[in-house]
Amino acid sequence: MATLTHSAGVADIMFDNSSGTPVDFAPYMPGVALETSVETADSTAVADAARKFVFGLEDGGETTVDVMLDASDVAWDHLIAVFNARYVGTLSVYPLGNTSGKPSISREVGITGLGTPVVIDDVAKVSVTFKAHGATTLGSV
Repeated sequence: MATLTHSAGVADIMFDNSSGTPVDFAPYMPGVALETSVETADSTAVADAARKFVFGLEDGGETTVDVMLDASDVAWDHLIAVFNARYVGTLSVYPLGNTSGKPSISREVGITGLGTPVVIDDVAKVSVTFKAHGATTLGSV
């Protein structure tokens, strides 16, 4: 599983608030690990010389990210509101930067886990778990 960090690219987590304005959590995340898999079922027949499989549903699974937020930041309130609303937003990752022709990975995600914040000075660290909702889109910017 690859971990994409700000030194390798830019991760954007966008959720629309009640006015339809997306909030970007990228400045608060040290990185995000994404994984996508496809289920398989064995289709080997007795006469086959080797195992065979058929492909099934895609699963983006879950990823847990430590989010660093300034305790007075509007994004903190928004994160809680998104969790409480059971809202599904978009997670987009640009591993080589957000410029034309560079690869991108996008999927819809919902927040399924929100840890207890740890506060040091004015910075709050909280673990947030995102669960994939639907298919992953692999492409380029």
